[in-house]
Amino acid sequence: MATNNGGRLIKSVTPYVTSPFGWRTLNGVRGYHLGVDYGTNGKKVPCYALENGYVVRTWQDTAGALGVDVAYPRLCYVGVYVHLDKISVTKGQNVTSETKIGTVGKTGNATGVHLHFGWYPISDINVDYANRGWTDFEAYVYPEEEKEEPVETVERKYKVGDKVVFTGTLYADSYGGGAGQSRTNLEATISKVNDKANATKPYLINDGLGWVAESDLSISSTQENVELKVGDRVKSIDYGRAAFDGSGNRARIGSVGTITKIRLEYPYPYEISDSQGVLGRYKASGLQKI
Repeated sequence: MATNNGGRLIKSVTPYVTSPFGWRTLNGVRGYHLGVDYGTNGKKVPCYALENGYVVRTWQDTAGALGVDVAYPRLCYVGVYVHLDKISVTKGQNVTSETKIGTVGKTGNATGVHLHFGWYPISDINVDYANRGWTDFEAYVYPEEEKEEPVETVERKYKVGDKVVFTGTLYADSYGGGAGQSRTNLEATISKVNDKANATKPYLINDGLGWVAESDLSISSTQENVELKVGDRVKSIDYGRAAFDGSGNRARIGSVGTITKIRLEYPYPYEISDSQGVLGRYKASGLQKI
């Protein structure tokens, strides 16, 4: 029997339906067949994922049949591949239409080489096997994948590596999701830029501290300065603070020491020390390399 959808699963030969979904009599026993059997003329050929999805589980039943369950979120269904000769995927693996699920076989209770393919709603993924809403994959009308409209891009004011001063709210993503802490006059570095026009918080600062709006940034006075790093000898040319966050006593001008720690997420990120201990924490603009 010709197939409507079997060619999406088996590509190297032309599959055909050997036993459809529904009531049937097999070896003199009448029962309800919860899937479609696809023949391959006895050939153990590869079978594939339908489209983007993930492997729910791989398994072997008590009769020895090898199987794989693959969830397809866009379709809202789970496909069940049974009687495989070999399994080529693992639980949790992401798949595409190019992913080989396994090789068609006759493991378990099978009279010949074929692929049994079951099809049930993804909402039944935790329902007992017999009570899932099994449906006929041959009758399923496969929806065409929607084409994504191209997203307009824009040229951003700042680029990766730019030194900036940030005052505002940090966000978990570049579209304004997950508002977090607020910072004032934070010396920062642009570590990633989203150039899509619909990104409202297009700049990631300090290697993951948060995404921020362009209006909350200004060019840092240290943009043109030499990059400071741990081990550099420096002299303070502006007042610092006792703590990275700007709290505590004021650290003096004229201190000479070595940068011993850098915490770029704080307003006074550079700790300098001498042989007697920590001298203070300073902004980059308050230090001069010597």
